[in-house]
Amino acid sequence: MRILVIEDDSTLGNALQEFLTQQGYAVDWLQDGGQAVETADGLDITPRPLHGARLETYHDHRMATFAAILGLRVPGVDVVDVATTAKTLPDFPGMWAAMLATADGRR
Repeated sequence: MRILVIEDDSTLGNALQEFLTQQGYAVDWLQDGGQAVETADGLDITPRPLHGARLETYHDHRMATFAAILGLRVPGVDVVDVATTAKTLPDFPGMWAAMLATADGRR
């Protein structure tokens, strides 16, 4: 089983990670993410602001579509091989260019 630990304090985070690993859990530790607050039925997570990055699509039209849509809201997103979206949306590269131009005008 995997457990997500969200903790800024490195001493506490290290202790939690060590303990949970000893108990046989795989631990993903998010040290500098957003804020997470436990609620009665789960977690209320407030993420950190997103920033631009070069996103590899691995020739997967779903990854390319996701990255392109993310790029409409996050400045600086560079999608590798957006043309792979032609598998499901032949006109997507042109549509995406037009959407980017519109999004850039509103930023």
